[in-house]
Amino acid sequence: MEQYGFKLYSVGEKFDGVLVGEGGTFETRDNMCECTITLSNITDEEIKAVDKGPIYVSLSYIEDVIFVNINLNNVMSFNMPFNMALYKEFRLKNPGKQGYFMPVFLVDVDSSIIKAMRVLGFKNEFSQKLYELSKQQWEKGAKGYDEKVTRLIGTYTPKQLFENNVVYNVFGGSL
Repeated sequence: MEQYGFKLYSVGEKFDGVLVGEGGTFETRDNMCECTITLSNITDEEIKAVDKGPIYVSLSYIEDVIFVNINLNNVMSFNMPFNMALYKEFRLKNPGKQGYFMPVFLVDVDSSIIKAMRVLGFKNEFSQKLYELSKQQWEKGAKGYDEKVTRLIGTYTPKQLFENNVVYNVFGGSL
């Protein structure tokens, strides 16, 4: 449902975004970020991890590839490659002294039903770094991007991608 120019979502309702198998995706639109986690057979523990658990988000930048890494209460984690140059237009404004926010959706991949959601607000340092790196990607373009992502995922472990970060945020505790 759309109201006041915002799209409204509720747990238990259908998610209208594009779902591409199981995993985590990071996108930007309308000067904000969005993380969608799609899984089958979602457990109560996974729902609680999104709803209430500490969440650690790091930003890695390797060979012009941004990885937004998210760990949800040590229950699940995802390394989500991102390249602003894949969009038709640049989708972020300079945050200035503010920070971007990011809704996190946990969606059942088979039914498209939202099982949990939470909104995170990034610190200014994180938001500025995301903006700067996205701007670099936009200027360089996406040539060879898929090959780089495949190679980097084959070279770095998920833990190394988390630890090889340029900035991070912790929400709801520490890990």
